Amino acid sequence: MRLNLLTALCIAALAVMTPAAAQDGLPPGPGRDETAKACGGCHGVETFLGVRRTQDIWETTIQNMINFGMTISDADYDTVLTYLTVYFGPAPRPKAPAPSP
Repeated sequence: MRLNLLTALCIAALAVMTPAAAQDGLPPGPGRDETAKACGGCHGVETFLGVRRTQDIWETTIQNMINFGMTISDADYDTVLTYLTVYFGPAPRPKAPAPSP
């Protein structure tokens, strides 16, 4: 019984921590939070940090994740697709904005 309770508490803690922890490796930019939420629900962002794909391939990837059970709104779908294409597409990644003086 104690093992089951401990396991349940660990799973609950991971479920709460996952979206915030998932953001750690993502470059800042519009759509970062939505991407962390959508992708971080099942796996960490380290899964795709080194991946570079075209928009068409990212769209196929998102569709595959939806088929595996990912839930995402239509608005977030477009936002996540754009973020992945801009920051993990074949073109060089945009530079992070300079800090305010």
